[in-house]
Amino acid sequence: MTRLYLLLFSLIISLCSLGAYGQIDSLSYALGYRAAIDEMKFENELLKNEDDFKEYIRGVEDRSEKYDKNYDLLEEPIAKLDVILETPYYVNWDFMAARVAKEQSPVTETFYHVINSYGGCERYYPDFLMAQMADEDGKLYEHISAEITETPLPDGYQWFCGRKDNSVFIGIMDTAESFITEVHNAKVEVDTVNAVINVVWNFEGADVNKWADFTQANIGQHVAVEINGIFIFAPKVNSQITGGMCSASDLSPEVINTLFRDAKFTFEMQQE
Repeated sequence: MTRLYLLLFSLIISLCSLGAYGQIDSLSYALGYRAAIDEMKFENELLKNEDDFKEYIRGVEDRSEKYDKNYDLLEEPIAKLDVILETPYYVNWDFMAARVAKEQSPVTETFYHVINSYGGCERYYPDFLMAQMADEDGKLYEHISAEITETPLPDGYQWFCGRKDNSVFIGIMDTAESFITEVHNAKVEVDTVNAVINVVWNFEGADVNKWADFTQANIGQHVAVEINGIFIFAPKVNSQITGGMCSASDLSPEVINTLFRDAKFTFEMQQE
């Protein structure tokens, strides 16, 4: 943080000089530049000349501009949130994760019967019973949600369906080896670098290792996640997840508000 302040200090001096004289005052620039040279290391190498420093400044300006643009993109969804960002909450979530059923499973015919009744989809996931369908106004989601509740599956399989980014995601889980637990620690964070809102939660105690084992066993598989019966996402597991921390991005403000509806601040729970 000290290094960042030194950099900002040098920039402020330079900008003030520019405004006063129409050009950057050489003494002010040299003082700020030398402070940066003395204190700032990047990838274990010192910035050794003026060109390196100018290149770094351009990088800072580019990142600042990107930050501003990304924050503008997030301003509307953030305004719709009922939670305080970056604040730990105590939640009561029923968490379930299960691998997405594979092609040639006993429910394959049922899956494609439902999908084809709506004219197919815009994206299939090869080898998995999961599809993505365009849904601009949410009506398709309503129809499909109603239909799958009336389309039973054999034991060991379960429908999942959710709407995200004007699309409906529908699929079938293989629940034979699912991960089921409770979650009590969660918060909402803003990632201005990637322009997304993240819901972050932590598993605790023995669940940390159980989740690590579950993800290890499902590397290369798509895993569908539901919280309190709400479909969250179904990412492909690329590696084991250790440490117990997980996150989901691009959830709508409505879904986030539903997840945190009865949540309490963590410090309130500690005082009770």
